Amino acid sequence: MNISKFPFYFVLVASVFPLIGGLLNVDLYHVPFISLSIFTIIFFLYKKKKLIFDFDFLFIVFLITFFVLIINILLSRGFTLLAFGGYVIFASFIFQNFYFRYELNVRTILIFFNFFYKSFLVILLIEILLIKFGFETSLKSLITGYKAHVGYDVGRFISRYIIYVGTNGPNSIFLGSQVAGTLCLLSFIWFKTSQKLNYFYSLKKYRSWKNLSFILFILTLSGTTFFLFFVFLAMTMLLKNKGFLKKFFWILFFIILIYIAYYLIDNQIIYTRIFRDNTVNIQLSAKPALIEMNVFHLIKDMSQFEFYIFIFTRPVIEWTNLPFFSMMFGSGNTFVEQNIYIPGDFGYGAMLFKGGFLFSFSFTVLIIKFLYSYYLKKKYFFDLEIFNYLVIAITILFFSLIHYNQSISNFGIIFFFALHIAIANLLTKNKLKLKN
Repeated sequence: MNISKFPFYFVLVASVFPLIGGLLNVDLYHVPFISLSIFTIIFFLYKKKKLIFDFDFLFIVFLITFFVLIINILLSRGFTLLAFGGYVIFASFIFQNFYFRYELNVRTILIFFNFFYKSFLVILLIEILLIKFGFETSLKSLITGYKAHVGYDVGRFISRYIIYVGTNGPNSIFLGSQVAGTLCLLSFIWFKTSQKLNYFYSLKKYRSWKNLSFILFILTLSGTTFFLFFVFLAMTMLLKNKGFLKKFFWILFFIILIYIAYYLIDNQIIYTRIFRDNTVNIQLSAKPALIEMNVFHLIKDMSQFEFYIFIFTRPVIEWTNLPFFSMMFGSGNTFVEQNIYIPGDFGYGAMLFKGGFLFSFSFTVLIIKFLYSYYLKKKYFFDLEIFNYLVIAITILFFSLIHYNQSISNFGIIFFFALHIAIANLLTKNKLKLKN
């Protein structure tokens, strides 16, 4: 096997670990990365490969991540950093410096993403059909973390007025919960962006898969994925449109889209849990914990909208209240012992609080660096379509932290995210030898 293909196979294997863990009822969260590390060490010792690292910005972020992790371990703050982006950085560093130093075939990239997204769509479609035919409870019990709630506002609306497609929504059982809508959007972007490449290499257009991706994206649409769709449109406008008429068209399109968003919100089709004036509904089971963390008196009389503002700002406010050292290096898991209320709805805020400023800032700058290269659109890229997709996908996965942190903490998708970063980072430096 060409060693440069290993990360692609590894991502496919890691994608089914949530399902395996659920079936066996065991925690496999750290197993994929441990397996990756062990295999990498054994292979390079056996082959006696000489290690040469690229001293680029990814290397700097890797060093910062490693340093912050060591500090947290020495201070008994646990391994929380790994679950809030650390694994993404470590895996992308390993993929780039240990595997993608060799020739990488463009067909390998095309075959992998085509297979990955087609498999995802088929499994998601099967989930929806199973939900429609009354197996929703069985799906929930199938895998640990298959949550009762997932952004499924449009699906619930369709179930009430058109045809029943479930009330809680599919979660993509082979990637874990809270990722269905985001992956549908990325699948649409892939098949839209790679159409010319697929046709060039295999005379296949994959238009039907692109359409299926968009249909399932609409069905799994949530507030977060609706925001991510805006991000995608903004990046598309930045990339392709020059001239007054095209800019005018896109401005008009955005105005129409904003009106559609207002209509969907006003008619309680999306953001149904946020834009309501009724008092927040606090579950009885959660009340004792909220009292213990001294926040119940703050939220019990809030409206639903005020409550969402509270939980989104809470991680950042608590971060500013930390000692300076903890602000820089993160609180780790000490917030659990101190009964500090840190909800996970604002993923980036949670990453900032638990992982600290040094790590969060360096991770953010890494993403901005990709966006800057995307804006420059350097002519020496082998295939601009591949680079465009990678940067859009990286940005969307990172921006998903506006709500949940599934893209950096869900072990079904961590290595998928890392794969994008590794390939894109080498392309920005024109160091990846993409062999036809």
